[in-house]
Amino acid sequence: MNDLFFRFLLILAAAALFERVTRWGIMRYLRNHGDDQENATVIKFFGNGLTLFVITAVSFATVASVPMLRTFALSLTAGAGLIAAAFALASQAALADIVNGIFIVLSKPFRVNDRIIFGNSYEGYVEDITLRHTVIRDFEHKRIVIPNSVIAKDTIINSTLNESICRFFEVPVSYRADAEVVIAMIKEEVQAHPNYMDVRTRAERDSGKLPVTVRMVQFASTHLLLRTYLWGEPDTTFYMACDLRRTLLKRLRDEGIELPVPFSKLEISGGEVAYKEDAPHQVTATL
Repeated sequence: MNDLFFRFLLILAAAALFERVTRWGIMRYLRNHGDDQENATVIKFFGNGLTLFVITAVSFATVASVPMLRTFALSLTAGAGLIAAAFALASQAALADIVNGIFIVLSKPFRVNDRIIFGNSYEGYVEDITLRHTVIRDFEHKRIVIPNSVIAKDTIINSTLNESICRFFEVPVSYRADAEVVIAMIKEEVQAHPNYMDVRTRAERDSGKLPVTVRMVQFASTHLLLRTYLWGEPDTTFYMACDLRRTLLKRLRDEGIELPVPFSKLEISGGEVAYKEDAPHQVTATL
C-alpha cells in the first residue's frame, strides 16, 4: 500500500514539474517573440491545453501503476469498439470547439483583452480563450461564454485591431438657432478634448484641411441634424462623446440657443379638436 502511495506521489510530482517547466519555456520563448497581447492569448489557450494534457497523462499513469485499476481497465477492452463509437459521437462538438480554438489563436481575429462585438447581441472584452470556449466580459462585468465553434462562424467587429476609431457624434439644432454658431461651438469643444486625435495626413494639413469636420446631414421635422466625427483610441471615444454632450449642453444654454424638442399643436375650432404631432415650436389654441 505504501509502495502504491509513493508511486502516486511520484507521478504527481513528475507531472507538476513537467507542467511548470513547459509553461516556463513557453513564456520565455514568447517573451522574446511577439507583443504582450498576443503572448497573453497564446499563453492562456495553450496553458489550458497543457493542463488538460497533464491531467490526462496523470490519469493514465495512475491506472497503469495500480494493479486493481489496470485490471479493471483491461476488462473494458472487451467493449472497446462500442465505447470508442459512443465516445467519438459524444466528442464531436468538443473536438470542433478545440479545432476552432486553435484556428482562432493562430489566425488572431481577436486576442485576449480585445474589445469586440459578436453578432448583434454581445459586446465586451475578451477575457479568456479556453480549449472549448471564448469568455467575454461585458460592460456590466457579466461573463458571456461562447463555444469556439460558434464564435468562429459569426461576424466579429474588433475595435482594438486599429490604433484609432471614428465615432459619429450627432447634435440636433433648432431651426430658429444659428447653425453656424453651433458648428463653431462643436469644433471648439471637440478640438479642446484631451482624448481627441488629429488623424489628418501631412498632405491634408498642408492643404489647409480643418482638424474637425461638422456636416449637416438631415432636415428633420423639428430640427437640423449636425454630425461630427470623433477620432480616438477604441476605449476613449465613448467617454469623449459623453463629455461633449455635457459641455455642449451647458454652452448652448449659456448662449441662449434653443434646443429642439417635439411639440404638439392643438387646434379647437367650432367645438372640434384637431391634434397634430411634431408641429413646430409651439402649442396654440384657436376658439
